Amino acid sequence: KVPKWRHRHRHPYYGLHTMSDDESNSEELPPVIVIDRGSLEWKCGLAGDEEIGAIISRDAEAARLRRAFAELEAEPGDHAVLLSESAGTTPEERASVAALLFGSQFGVRALCFAAAPVLPLYHYAVESSCLVVDIGEQRTTLLPVHADGYAILGAAVCIDLGGAHLVRWLAGRLLELRAQLAGSASAKAPPAVEEMEAIAR
Repeated sequence: KVPKWRHRHRHPYYGLHTMSDDESNSEELPPVIVIDRGSLEWKCGLAGDEEIGAIISRDAEAARLRRAFAELEAEPGDHAVLLSESAGTTPEERASVAALLFGSQFGVRALCFAAAPVLPLYHYAVESSCLVVDIGEQRTTLLPVHADGYAILGAAVCIDLGGAHLVRWLAGRLLELRAQLAGSASAKAPPAVEEMEAIAR
């Protein structure tokens, strides 16, 4: 069954906004749940709140969404959803998630997809053209953004190098330092070396 989403407009920061047919005649959006989908974990909360409502670890997409709504004690059918996505997300991947959220399992009232690197600009009210460098766990994204807030997705560059690679590199360097200190009876390895040893191994 094709999900009902037809009415679309673009928000300068939030990107593609998709409404269900029932919601299109309403002047005001329902409460918005923000789900920032990282490769390692998801951060979820209600729009406007200062604190993150829940952090969801790795799991299947549908299971993560169920956990997100459960952790926030939110009924999907009473909310709109702002969903972040990585640069390079295909239309097919986006349609699959939209079908899931608009389907009978969740039935959200409205859905908006936003490029994850652009969301901090909205939070900090950045109004000038800029280059966003978004460092994730497994990769880094460089995304140019025009002064009017539109992300130039076609110019995005993704590098398969992220925070996890940096942690492993630092851990390796600290292990080298430990090996050097092992030759000195009076020297003691810094606590950081011991803490990072498990990560490197």
